[in-house]
Amino acid sequence: MLFSVVIPNYNSQKWIIRLLDSITNQSFCDFEIVIVDDISTDNSVELIKNYKDSRIRLFINNRKRFNGGTRNVGIEKAKGEYILFADCDDYFYSTKAFETIADIIFKKKHDLIFID
Repeated sequence: MLFSVVIPNYNSQKWIIRLLDSITNQSFCDFEIVIVDDISTDNSVELIKNYKDSRIRLFINNRKRFNGGTRNVGIEKAKGEYILFADCDDYFYSTKAFETIADIIFKKKHDLIFID
């Protein structure tokens, strides 16, 4: 698998479905989605569990780790060759975003890509 999309989750029920839809509708599909929940108190974990896509892997912290620690757990769990970070209130406008990222990786051989 080319890359892992690591998503730290904390109380994101307002945004998580929009993000997951924008990821799972990508034209490029060689990725996994690693979501690490940081002990949410809202319904976001249930929304993630009920989202039907086999590429999603959900992990739940056993203690509060905050954003940086939660991202580190995601990095440890990731199986992809590259890691792409997304926050819960992000989403990808284009269904070709991951295709563009993969193209940059294959053609330009960059180790790091920053997308603002």
